[in-house]
Amino acid sequence: MKVLEEFLEELAKEYKLDTSLIQLGSENLGSTLALPCFSQAQTQGRPAQDIAQGLSKKIKHAHIVKTQAVNGYLNLWLSPKFLMLTLRNLDNKYDYIGQQSPKNQLVIVDYFSPNLAKPLSIGHLRNLLQGRAIVNLHKVFGYQVITDNHVGDWGTVFGMWVVGFKKYSSKKLILAKGLEELGRIYVLVQKDLKNEKQLGKNKLKRQIDKWFLKLERKNKKAWRFHQFFSQISKKEMDQVLEKFEIKFDHHLGESFYHDIALQMLKDLEAQDIAYRQSDKSLVVDLKSEGIDKPFILQKSNGSSLYATTDIATLKYRQDEWQPDCIIYVVGSEQKLHFKQLFAFNKIAKITPAALIHHTYGLIEEKDESGRRHKMSSRQQAILLTDLIDQAIAKATEFNQTKNISASDIKKIALGALIFQEFSSNKQHNIVFDWQRAFNMKEMSGPYIQYAVLRLKSVLKKTKLTYFEVSDDYNWEAETELILKILSFEDVLRRSFDDLEPSKLAFYLFELSKIINRYYEKTQILDEKLVVQSSRLWLIEITYRHMIFCLSILG
Repeated sequence: MKVLEEFLEELAKEYKLDTSLIQLGSENLGSTLALPCFSQAQTQGRPAQDIAQGLSKKIKHAHIVKTQAVNGYLNLWLSPKFLMLTLRNLDNKYDYIGQQSPKNQLVIVDYFSPNLAKPLSIGHLRNLLQGRAIVNLHKVFGYQVITDNHVGDWGTVFGMWVVGFKKYSSKKLILAKGLEELGRIYVLVQKDLKNEKQLGKNKLKRQIDKWFLKLERKNKKAWRFHQFFSQISKKEMDQVLEKFEIKFDHHLGESFYHDIALQMLKDLEAQDIAYRQSDKSLVVDLKSEGIDKPFILQKSNGSSLYATTDIATLKYRQDEWQPDCIIYVVGSEQKLHFKQLFAFNKIAKITPAALIHHTYGLIEEKDESGRRHKMSSRQQAILLTDLIDQAIAKATEFNQTKNISASDIKKIALGALIFQEFSSNKQHNIVFDWQRAFNMKEMSGPYIQYAVLRLKSVLKKTKLTYFEVSDDYNWEAETELILKILSFEDVLRRSFDDLEPSKLAFYLFELSKIINRYYEKTQILDEKLVVQSSRLWLIEITYRHMIFCLSILG
């Protein structure tokens, strides 16, 4: 444990222990720390239990009140008062436990980035919530952060919008229904393309490609369509971001980079980094980076792709901000694209920044047969605006017997949505489940919020204005809670290093269980003043700590 480094270094020096193996103690035994002795057993050719027993008899330290060898582990019980003093020093050191000092390093986090004129569905939820947590983790570690909502307002899909509009809709319908109507158009055009392909035809596809080429060549009619669709989409996107209380520093769409991209294509070809294939498409050979598939920067008909605007975005960010790191929060389906983009950057040397693809699994739902499948706009999945409204309705029903404000109902609703996102590893697909989201007996947002509310309730009831720690108090009842808070810096570091916010969520769930156990077993306000003040001191620290942890997750 980072917070006990000085103490552990003393043990390591005195008894030649590998304290890097130290872990939190056994919940069943109630020990503070545990040292596995299996690696020593291998090198010494002796049973791990024998080594643990030998150390148990040998180790003596002022802060250790008990030792015990169990199943090859050396278990240590540290003085509760020593743990309290460690926590007090930590609390005095930081405004919030774990908050790091500012670094002179800049990180750009590219997240959310929906395609305009496509409905913002539940399929966008993971990106939005994972991205915000990654931003907050970097801020906690002292990094300067720029957030960019790299909106997808370019590409072949634009042609689909225009063709679908002309065939199935009208300006009046779109103005009345917004993205709901644009989503309906998108689904219909997708079906038409699928049917056309099965018939071996490509008339519709040619029409779609033609409209995108018009846009690239700055045809006025095409640009008016682009502006119209973008305005409709931006209105709903802003509503969603407002409901989730998320703000971006920049909303630079792919169209913003068009002119930069065209110049880059010329330069890359002139420098022999990119070359024309026999069909006139422009590509970069990535074999030197171990990738057989070339990176296509321009189609044979002269139109651009995601790759075209992505390389222009790299150049713009380097010229404008000189970042130390760029993190792309994009689903695992795009792994090959980012592998190619990063390999291209090594060859073309556009930016020296570290490039990271933060991937995550899919949000799935179960159909009537019980089979799981991806939720997406193509399948008309729940819209994000509807999802939030449904969550508020569920939260209202959940709290129907209580007098709670609309503002707090919204907090419960968003807490349930957000915490469900982090209740499993980012790489795992998750099944969206309302019952699980509001479960008060398992890992859920409302369960965590309830633990915080209990702490707040105690602090509101006390008449004390200052909490003084007594030298006479033994802190035995508080050992488990104090130790869990002391372990936070390690959890936070692992969450940051692995870009895995769920580690923090699991920590919060475990901490909440400890808080609830402590609350149920321990008198606070009915105790004599010395005990009450000491316990309230810890309650106040825990309350601030919980709010800080929850703020990182959003």
